[in-house]
Formats: sequence, C-alpha cells, structure tokens
Amino acid sequence: YGARTVWWKSSLLSWKIEVRRRAPPWIILGVNQSLLSSGVFNWSNMILPMGLIYDAKQIALRDPAARSVAGVVLLYPGFHALVYYKISHFFYGLKWLGLARWISERGKHHTGVEIHPGARIGKGLFIDHGAGIVIGETSIIGDNCTIYHGVTLGGRGHAKHTKRHPTIGDNVLIGSGAK
Repeated sequence: YGARTVWWKSSLLSWKIEVRRRAPPWIILGVNQSLLSSGVFNWSNMILPMGLIYDAKQIALRDPAARSVAGVVLLYPGFHALVYYKISHFFYGLKWLGLARWISERGKHHTGVEIHPGARIGKGLFIDHGAGIVIGETSIIGDNCTIYHGVTLGGRGHAKHTKRHPTIGDNVLIGSGAK
C-alpha cells in the first residue's frame, strides 16, 4: 500500500507531502484473502454496532420490565453476554482461537452466561436473567429467540469435528432449566 507524492508550491516555499493510503482492515488484522472469499468470514456479521443495536431494541420490546433501550445496554447481563460473544466470535472467525476463548471466558465471569465463540447466533436473541446459560460450540440459534435462565445447549457426544449441540429455529422460546 504504497505512497503517493504530492507537491505543493507557494511563492515562498515548496513542500513535498507524502500521502500514504491506509491498508484495508483485513490486511491490518492479518486475515488471509482465501478466508474472505470463503463463507467463514462474513463482513456483514462483523459489523458490531448494527447487530447490537437491533438486539437491544428487540430485548426492550420483548421484556416487559425494560424501561428503555439505554437501560438494556447499560444494565442487562444477557445483552452484555451478546457483546462479549460478538467480539469473541469475530476473533474466532479470524482463527485467533486463544484470544476468542479468553474474551469468552471474561464474558462468562462478568455475566454468568457461557457462549462458545464458535456458536452461531441469529439476530435478536434475548437472554433473560442469564444465570447459568451454556451455549456450546456447534450450537445454532435462529433469529428472535428467547432463552431463560438455567438453559444448557450442551453436547450430545464427544466426537470432534461433528455437530454435537442442538439447532434452534427462529422465534423459539426456551424455558428455565431446559437441557
């Protein structure tokens, strides 16, 4: 990402300015070009604020105790768990697995909700009360789902590189204590 030279001249001075073009974000982050062309790394899923704003609005609409979207953003541990998940999932997509798991663990200690960075979660997930929720690596959760406290979307076997966790469709409510 080379430089371009621009000359600026005035009656008294002559200036030479070197203008550098900034490298694209995937070069800065060290993402392989083949990863971008495959379906693994999708930029539309990586735009954090847009998805989080939608999630906060959905939580405020579906929770009768929510006073405002700002209250959801500041006070709801389920929303905070989604923030940690989206950041860790971003790094998981970059194949920075250690950093992704570290961020996920920080989120678990902060919110009490354990979401593996490899899980695929649709938009509008509402985690109510959040305590004791576990979402495994190969879990897939659809759009606009609600999960209450004590839910485990855990494994059904020990085989590696296979689908071990459940798939949840769109608009599903999972009650307290479901395993």
